[in-house]
Order: sequence, then C-alpha cells, then structure tokens
Amino acid sequence: MSTAPLQVNTAIYQQPITATIKGVRELTGWTHSECYRRLAAGDIKAVKQGRRTYVIVSSVREYLENRPVATFNRKTA
Repeated sequence: MSTAPLQVNTAIYQQPITATIKGVRELTGWTHSECYRRLAAGDIKAVKQGRRTYVIVSSVREYLENRPVATFNRKTA
C-alpha cells in the first residue's frame, strides 16, 4: 500500500505573521511615533514577547486596506 507524500501549503510561510516596530516602519513608511499612535488607537494589533513588541502584520494590512482610496485632481492648463 503506497501513501502520497504530505502536501504542505508553503504560501502561508512566505509572509511573516508579526513584525517589529522597525519592520512596520519599513513596510509602511510610517514614523516610529505613527506606529505607536496606530497601536494606541487600536487600529493595529500587537503582542509582547518579553520587552519586545511584535505587530500583527495582518492587522496592518487590514487597516491600510480599509483606508479611503486617495484621489488626485488633475489640473488642466
């Protein structure tokens, strides 16, 4: 009797679950203060591991995806 090899969905391992504040800054372009403002407002979520703060990347993604789309008016000359 042969068994098929175990199939693992590697896509879930390609993106990090958490990021440090520095990582969120690099990902979003936010300042250090802006990251903590978003955390304090409850807009994004984080967990603590000892003294380190790890932001839940999916909460950052969700926050940004729910922001209004930027619109730009084209000036005519």
